[in-house]
Amino acid sequence: GQTEEPPAKRAKVEGEATAIDIKILQGIKERYDHFDSLREQTYKRSRDVLKNAKNAIFALQRDDFKKADTMLSQCAKDAGSIFKEIIARSPSLRSGAFGAALEELVEALGYRAFRREKRLLGRSDLQEASGLPFSFTLPEYLGGVMDLTGE
Repeated sequence: GQTEEPPAKRAKVEGEATAIDIKILQGIKERYDHFDSLREQTYKRSRDVLKNAKNAIFALQRDDFKKADTMLSQCAKDAGSIFKEIIARSPSLRSGAFGAALEELVEALGYRAFRREKRLLGRSDLQEASGLPFSFTLPEYLGGVMDLTGE
């Protein structure tokens, strides 16, 4: 005759102690997912700031100050909202895409002043010209000024 296989043995999961509390892992995953979502939002929105700052530089190279001013104003508005909505609560997200966008904005603002007023802006003057509700860090300022030398 036929022989039957013995029923598969199943480990009892319910009621057994585990080395890691699943609820703790779920909490960690939720916090990670939230942070990852903020990081993605920062990256995507910062790209718009960076692109507008670059386009402002291109407009300045063509002496289109009106277009450049419009783009720089939009940069300040967008960067301000990113800062308020994300960076103020998650400061570690300032480095990376957001910091790079701010460096490009520093470069564009500096280039605008050089083209219009034939002068280089110090950090406080550039900060004032930016219209931002927060301050550039020294590395953001220096990065933008160093890039400005290439224009």
